Amino acid sequence: MNGLIASAKRIEEYGALLDCVKSTRLPIGMTGLSHIHKAHFAAALNADCGRPVLVITADEAQASRLALDMKTLGCRALLYPARDFAFRSTESQSREYEHRRLGVLDKMLRGEAQAVICSAEAASQLTLPPEELRNRTIELAVGDEMPLEDIVKALLRAGYSRSAQVDGVGQYAVRGGVLDFFTPGEEYPCRLELWGDEIDSMAYFDIETQRRTDNIEKIKITPSNEILPPDTDEFVELLERFRSEIHGKGAAKARECVDKDIDRIKGGLRLQSTDKYMPLLYDVASIFDYAKGYILCVSESFSVKERFNANAACIGAGMERLILKAKSVDCWGTKAPNILVVAPPRIGDGFHDAVMGEGCVEKSKGVAEQFRIVAERQNVHFLNAADCEFNQVDFMHLTRKGHAQLADLLAKEVPTLL
Repeated sequence: MNGLIASAKRIEEYGALLDCVKSTRLPIGMTGLSHIHKAHFAAALNADCGRPVLVITADEAQASRLALDMKTLGCRALLYPARDFAFRSTESQSREYEHRRLGVLDKMLRGEAQAVICSAEAASQLTLPPEELRNRTIELAVGDEMPLEDIVKALLRAGYSRSAQVDGVGQYAVRGGVLDFFTPGEEYPCRLELWGDEIDSMAYFDIETQRRTDNIEKIKITPSNEILPPDTDEFVELLERFRSEIHGKGAAKARECVDKDIDRIKGGLRLQSTDKYMPLLYDVASIFDYAKGYILCVSESFSVKERFNANAACIGAGMERLILKAKSVDCWGTKAPNILVVAPPRIGDGFHDAVMGEGCVEKSKGVAEQFRIVAERQNVHFLNAADCEFNQVDFMHLTRKGHAQLADLLAKEVPTLL
């Protein structure tokens, strides 16, 4: 432990915090800490308790700054960023943040992280389960015997794509008995040279010059994508079963989109986006599934809570983004997108604010109007379900009568859209 981190023990408040953590008298809150003291205390908890720390902040900027400050203090702090999900096919998309996330998750799985810092958004995003990451990871060492074809299959199974020359994470290239690949979590790509089926040498190389640099004895090939489909036949069977269960309005167009993906897979091509199939492929997880045994710290807990309890205008903006995503899906053919936005009833006055955040009752009163404005701006249909009855227990779920009222509204509205 370096002197800066060790100096925290001379702070009376830190000593009280440490005692509570060690005796599991939790949760505990501390107020009045400056930003640098948060970094100092988090790094010290890791050192004094011998346990890694997961710190959640309100936004990405705070997380980045906190991770940098903890690194300056000598703590191996990793930033786990939020990512954008792609639900439609595109010719190209950046996977930089996805690769950074996978690098962090791999280090957490291997026990190499002293601290992980992430925003509330990143913490709430789903990812592949730890067992899936573990099963798709292989370790190679000089002297191992493994046919080149088997290594390539492992790379493909882990989501890597072939290229003429490796110039980014998640790529591999083959030239005779030489295999180059760039795995998330590594600073440089790796080059393997095989003699027959034996790995003869292994080294990092420079992307710019393509020249070897430092020799290494072993390396782990970790997944390059968070969403990893199974083998071709199994994936096709999964999508065909999913296709058969698609019913209702727009089912024909939705099945047509799935058919295109099935044809692409059968043709030996990779899907441009598998994010939309995440729930079908495996039981998804979050960073918390990787943080077993971690000390959980929340920086500015009220700000973090507010990130999940935005005002009515922010909720409306979120709905608008969802509408735009729905419009972009390749299922409308030559017709204009036919979308119905339903505004829910507001939260009942008897609801206790502490559960959903300060002012949630008042915020909910403006949601319907924001949805109406967004629907008008995006030229989609709007239905206000404000008069559907809420129960008098939690004041935010429909009663049996309320469900019947909503069904009646939809039964009248939907036929006019067809």
